[in-house]
Amino acid sequence: MAERLTLLALKNTYHQNIIAQGPEVTKVVQNGENITIDFKNWEKLQTRNNEQLTGFEVMNEKGEIISPKAEIKNNQVILHLDKNEKIIKVLYAYKPFTRANLENETGLPASTFSIDLK
Repeated sequence: MAERLTLLALKNTYHQNIIAQGPEVTKVVQNGENITIDFKNWEKLQTRNNEQLTGFEVMNEKGEIISPKAEIKNNQVILHLDKNEKIIKVLYAYKPFTRANLENETGLPASTFSIDLK
């Protein structure tokens, strides 16, 4: 935690041009069987220890929670759905205990989020 506070102080108080926060969602779009998620605060999206990307879930219009296959491609997260269904919400690291592992090149993790799709 001290490292995160140090990065925030260097950026906000001493105006150093550094990334001081983990990836934050900027846009979520569903195109058929894929959902694309864009982020800010990164030069490179990655996973901790180059493991398979984990922690993403989606909710369909029936209220069912689905854990789709997720990958990082062209510095975006792509969620692959089994079938073409209407997704109303994307969740990340939303369980009480999670092994969610998305981070930026500095090792700062993405925060928990829940975003409604329109």
